[in-house]
Amino acid sequence: MIICVVDDDPIFHYVCKVNFSSLCDDLEFLTFLDGKQAYDYFICQSDRGNALPDIVLVDINMPVMNGWELVDHLNNRHLLDNTELYIVSSSVSPEDSFRSLSKKAVTGYVTKPLLKENFTHIYHDAIQKYNV
Repeated sequence: MIICVVDDDPIFHYVCKVNFSSLCDDLEFLTFLDGKQAYDYFICQSDRGNALPDIVLVDINMPVMNGWELVDHLNNRHLLDNTELYIVSSSVSPEDSFRSLSKKAVTGYVTKPLLKENFTHIYHDAIQKYNV
C-alpha cells in the first residue's frame, strides 16, 4: 500500500507513519512539505506509468501550493481516480469541511489531531474500496 502525506509539519508526517505502519506490513510511505512537491511527484509517476498512492492526506494551509490548489490540479488531470484523498486540517471551520466535501476527489475531511481510530478508518476504507 502506498500512503502519501502532504503537510508542512514533519511531526505530522511522523505521527502518520507510526500509525499507518502499525496497520500495514507492506507500506510505502511518502511525504511532501507542500502541494507543489506532491503535484510534481504525481505527474512524474503518472507519466512513467507507475502506481500512484492508494491514500493521500492533504493539509489545507501549506506554502507554495495549498491543499485546495493541489486537489484541484490533481483532479483536473484525473490523477485521483483510484485514490482515497482526505483533507486533514486543524481548521474546524464549517466552510472548510463543506468545501472539501463538495470536491469530487475528496473522500473525507478530518480535523487534527488525528486519533488512532481515524487512521484505522482511513486504512480500512481504502482496503475495502480498492482491495489493496
